Parts: sequence; structure tokens; C-alpha cells
Amino acid sequence: MSKERISWYIYDFAKTAFNTSAISVFIGPYFNQIVNNTADINGNILFFNIINISAGSFYPFIVAISLLLQVLILPICSYIADNTNYSKHILFIATYCGSITTMCFFFINENNYNFGAILFIIANICFGLATSIYNSYFNYITTKENATKISSIGWGAGFLGGGILLLLNLLLYNYSEMLSIDKNLVIRINLLSAGLWWAIFSIIPLIYFRKITNKKLKENYLNVIKNTTNRSTILIFLTAYTLYSSGIQAIITLSALFVNAELKITMDIIIIGILILQFVAVIGAILFNLIAKNTTNLASLKINLIIWIIAIIFAYLLLQDVTDFFVLCIIIGITIGGTQAISRSIFSQLIPKSKEAQFFSIYELSGKVLSWLGVLFFGLVYQITLSYRLSILSIVLFFALGFVLLCIKGKREKV
Repeated sequence: MSKERISWYIYDFAKTAFNTSAISVFIGPYFNQIVNNTADINGNILFFNIINISAGSFYPFIVAISLLLQVLILPICSYIADNTNYSKHILFIATYCGSITTMCFFFINENNYNFGAILFIIANICFGLATSIYNSYFNYITTKENATKISSIGWGAGFLGGGILLLLNLLLYNYSEMLSIDKNLVIRINLLSAGLWWAIFSIIPLIYFRKITNKKLKENYLNVIKNTTNRSTILIFLTAYTLYSSGIQAIITLSALFVNAELKITMDIIIIGILILQFVAVIGAILFNLIAKNTTNLASLKINLIIWIIAIIFAYLLLQDVTDFFVLCIIIGITIGGTQAISRSIFSQLIPKSKEAQFFSIYELSGKVLSWLGVLFFGLVYQITLSYRLSILSIVLFFALGFVLLCIKGKREKV
């Protein structure tokens, strides 16, 4: 196994800690807590000192802003990566700008939550850009025959890395009283640890990733988009991916907020649930790789989306206590690794050579174009109904539409 492929696995091991500890677990409930502490008698806060919004909508709205800005920034940076010798430099900048900004979450409290929102927006943009450039290396370390396997191992390594850090976070949280550390300080330390983990474990990949030099600044990025839209199979797949990724983004980002606010589940239980999800996800990535081997990548992905729909309906109708929460984490864990691994493998086999960063930026962009809409839907539904259950139910739409488009893609390929 090449050093570059191992490094590629390690980078997923590094960056997923941000997605797990910061995004999925701590930052949502923490922001919710500090903004509620400063809310007025009607439960409203001043958003960026401009408009009044419900405190419960603060986090979904800043997530939506960060994702919307990625739509503007990722194409420009990925175009530069594909047409210059600086793809590795861009990955380095995105990694350490994102990780250092994440470490700065340590300093956020009730007095500067709007500054915390700015830090979050920067960190999430950097995470999206780093993921886009990281994915562009995929075709350099795979062949058509082993793409699904390597993609699944990469996602498995990511969930393992995120799970290990989250386990350490849980130990610190549970033993905080023994150590005489305030719970809020523990959360801030754990957010700091996500940035440190990302920074430290990225060192080896950034040493061994190749410097891609066979590039000349010659093709307008709009031409790449035009080429994408002219390839109907790619376009249908990316539209489907855009939709179901919106649902996944909303669930990953807002699940901790949902169970904390709706079921009053404490942070230590949330961490255990996400830990279960992380380690089940490793198995899930392997499982859906086996399903893809015995059927097709597309069939495996369709099965995966059906399970997502079942999980959301379960959350809306049946989620009542801690046991239900753990069951939900197992269901999502089975699906989440497989969704991303199979999707990346399918896309890698559709794109032309020598334009990996641009097409993978479009891939990453497709996952972001409407991903802000998923969390915005969630926030708006809550703003109108003050019901997190109705908010989570609205996410079903994204998975259902994605499934329909995958069925259309399958029929097109048979014609």
C-alpha cells in the first residue's frame, strides 16, 4: 500500500474530528445554551446586531450562511487548484485556517456569541474546501476496480478518528466533577481538541500528498460546469446528491440540538449516542461496500436512502427516550458511512481525468448548494412552529427527491 494512500486515509482520520466533536455534538447545544442565556423575554436575540430572531434558530441560520458562502468560494479555490501547482498549498491553508479557527471556539461565551458565529462560518468554509481538495486526490490513488473499497476504507478511517476523539471527550466530560472542571469549560476544551486533532494528524498527509504539476491555466471554470450540465448522467447524479446531502448535512449538524432541546437528553448521553453512531458507521461503510459488490453501487445507494427515510420518520413518530435515541444512532450509523463512500465512488467513475479538483469541487459544491436549504428549512420550520419534530420531519423531502432521481439515473443507463 502506497504512502500516499495511507496518508489519504489518515487525513480523513484527522478532519472528521471537526465534523464529529464540533459539528455533530458540541457546538450546536453550546451555542443554543449561550444564546438562550442572553435571549429577551420573548426568547429572541439580536442576530449579528441587525435583526431579532428566535434563539433556537441561531445555530441553523449560521450553518446555512456558512454553507451558502461555500457555494461562492469553493469553485474559485478549486479552479486555482486544478490549473496551478498550488492544490497542496490550498489544502494546507484550508486545514490550518480551519483547525486554528476551531481552537478559537474555546474563547466563545454569552458575551461574544456573534463573534463565535463568524468563527464557525470560517471554520466550516475551510472544512468544505479541505474536503474538496482532499477528494480530488481520490482518482490518483484508485482504479475503477478498487474505488468503492478505498472510498469505504477512507470513510471508515474518518469515523474511527472522530470516534476516538469523541470517546476522549466523553471521558473528560464524565470525570469533570472529579477534576473540578466546570461543564461549560469542558465543552470549550473539547471544541479546542477538535481543532488540535485536525491540525496534528494532518501533518503526515500534507508531507506525503503529491504535488500535482501537470497543469496549465487554460480552462474557464464555467466550461467545467457547462461540461457537467452536458453530461446528463453526471447532472442527474449530482442533482440527487445535492438533495440527499442537504438532508444528511441537516441531520449531522442539528441532531444534537434536536435531542437536547426536544427530549432534554444531557450532553453525556448525546456523546455516547454519537459514539455508537461513529463506530457503527465503520461497519456500515464496510456493509454497503459488500452490498455494492453483490449488486451495484447504485442499488446499494438506493437501499441506503430508504433507510435514511425510515430513520427520520422514526425520529418524528417514535423518538421518546434515551433507548429510542440509541436505536436512532444505530440506524443512522449503518447508513451514513455507506452514503458518502458509495456516492464518492460513483462520481469518481463519471468524471474525466486531469480535472479532478474542479469536478470534485463541483461534487463538493453539489453537496453544499442546497445543504444550506436543509438547515434553513429546519430553522424556518422551528421559527414558525416552535416544534423541532416538525423541523426534522421536513428533511424527509430531500431524501425522497434524491431517491427518485437515482431511479431516473438507473433507467437512463439501461436505455
